Amino acid sequence: MIGIESLLNNLRYKELAEIAKEEKLQTKGKKNELIQRLAENLDANRLREYYAEYRGANFDLFMHGLVPNHEVLTKEDVEKLLGQYNVDLRQLPKILQKDPAVVSLNAKPGDIIRIKRESQTAGEVYYYRVVVAALGRE
Repeated sequence: MIGIESLLNNLRYKELAEIAKEEKLQTKGKKNELIQRLAENLDANRLREYYAEYRGANFDLFMHGLVPNHEVLTKEDVEKLLGQYNVDLRQLPKILQKDPAVVSLNAKPGDIIRIKRESQTAGEVYYYRVVVAALGRE
């Protein structure tokens, strides 16, 4: 729960209380108590949705100059990619489902992300990552 608690710590007390009220949880107490209550009673994906509602809507990750373009491939593009390189999903590099870019794209485990980077020597370069769920506790 450490990651989720630190994420919730970035929200204001008023926002945390609104989430608790919407989820029919007790809204009284100090901020850290409210964070603990939310972390114990809601799953990590639900809490990330709330966080995105309060924080994500105001910031487009892909507008930052250092974040390359990411896109989720269609099933047809996945088949073409795997056939072209004669690989299967297990052989592709991985990217965690909780990566901010993956969260922004709403990608699920098993999806393939194409990342387009600009190279001074090669021009446009594409990298492919398969989305995997994080292991262990959220």
